[in-house]
Amino acid sequence: MELKTLVNSLQVIELFTVKKEWGVREIARQLSMSVTVVHRIISTFEKQGYLVLNESTKLYEIGPQLEKFSSDIRHKESFSKVIKTHMKKLVAHSNETIFFTMREGSVGKSVLIEESSSSIRLMFDIGESRPLHAGASNQVILAHLPDKEFEEYVSGNLGIRTSKTMTSRQDLEYRRKVVKEQGALITHGEATDNVTGIAVPIFDANGEVYGSLAIAGPSFRISSEQEQLYLNHLLDTVKELQTYIQKFNLNKAQMKDLLNEEE
Repeated sequence: MELKTLVNSLQVIELFTVKKEWGVREIARQLSMSVTVVHRIISTFEKQGYLVLNESTKLYEIGPQLEKFSSDIRHKESFSKVIKTHMKKLVAHSNETIFFTMREGSVGKSVLIEESSSSIRLMFDIGESRPLHAGASNQVILAHLPDKEFEEYVSGNLGIRTSKTMTSRQDLEYRRKVVKEQGALITHGEATDNVTGIAVPIFDANGEVYGSLAIAGPSFRISSEQEQLYLNHLLDTVKELQTYIQKFNLNKAQMKDLLNEEE
């Protein structure tokens, strides 16, 4: 009986995707239900704010609760679009390459990229991976791993990408402390020679590190003053993204799924 009631209720709600307003008797005829059953279903939805009575037409229409639910779904589905919009703004501020990195095991994977329009620019490929100890975009992720995972990682065999790649456990432990204190990281040539990286970690709604947002460009073009300016823009951007993630209560699995859906 409970399952039948649920099915009937869903059929009633689905009618509002066909047209905007419905009356109780009209719904009953359309679905071959009794007026009493339809009235009971409508009353329940009305109490919960999913349907409201239009006093002018005396017909029922979608209420604020259902509209909010639909809006939340639409916003979740546009997660990567939100990120890309912010990334384009960062390109406009810096004219350097912006990339969004997602952690996958022991590497950071570039999943979204907005390139600089400069004739001399960095070339990154979607899906390109780098070890978590190499460069700013990956080290801000490494720094926020749980203690056990961090210890396991830095105890392993850490490869060298450039002469400046940090591989010492002691150095990485100190770098971890710096990242946690400053909430960001600037590196020079640690993942790619002669490239400056500026990165800020991104967390899911549960406070677990998910990835990072970074600005990268040729070191000769980015002065120390510009580093700080770009970092401030980056921090402001990530603050807005974190507000979005909290608003829709996105966890790591949901964030990954939403990004994969729109790739």
